[in-house]
Amino acid sequence: MKWGDGKWATWALAGSAFLGGYLVARKTDIGATLTYEGLVLAMKALGVDPLVAKAVMRVESGGRSEAAEASGRMTIRFEPHVFYRYAKQVILLPGMANVNDGRNRRGGQDAEYEALAKALAIDARGAYESISMGLFQIMGFNFAVCGYSSAEAMYQALSSSVGAQYASFGRFMVGYARGRLLKAMREKDWPTFGSLYNGTASAGPTYERAYNAVVAAQAKA
Repeated sequence: MKWGDGKWATWALAGSAFLGGYLVARKTDIGATLTYEGLVLAMKALGVDPLVAKAVMRVESGGRSEAAEASGRMTIRFEPHVFYRYAKQVILLPGMANVNDGRNRRGGQDAEYEALAKALAIDARGAYESISMGLFQIMGFNFAVCGYSSAEAMYQALSSSVGAQYASFGRFMVGYARGRLLKAMREKDWPTFGSLYNGTASAGPTYERAYNAVVAAQAKA
């Protein structure tokens, strides 16, 4: 299935939401793509403020531009605590005292990719499922809801196309948590959104602040 921008993208996402919050699109290893403009149209059709997507990108990838993401390596974050569940092996990034110490990690993307390479040598499946990917930093273990047969297939698609990152976010937005994520986005229920997207309700204010900053910037534009 090929996703375009405009009406087809809007119909595909809106239609999937209508059918109980699950995407109709078949799972495929071919990275279906969506332009940012297509994502905006789809979000509007689903009753979600498109600026929520910009807020998520601001939090998850520091507002990294599409051009920067497309011209270099995909932004990733290796999660040692997740990999430990798969392989019972400890891989730490510089500055980390243990697998749950995410506050002091250093080294930037070079360190993230080095950690991924080490993990791939131990347990490839676990390694791919232990990284968050792209502008929206969706975890690899969410590959199925994003429309892929494996986390590795998701990695390959999102690495090669920012459009695949937009499409995966659209699929994730609609299909995750049986529609509860989509509902939280529609209602700007930040505690629930933070809990579902980031794993903790305490992350809610971070997304809310990012959203407010995006709205303020849009008003000045």
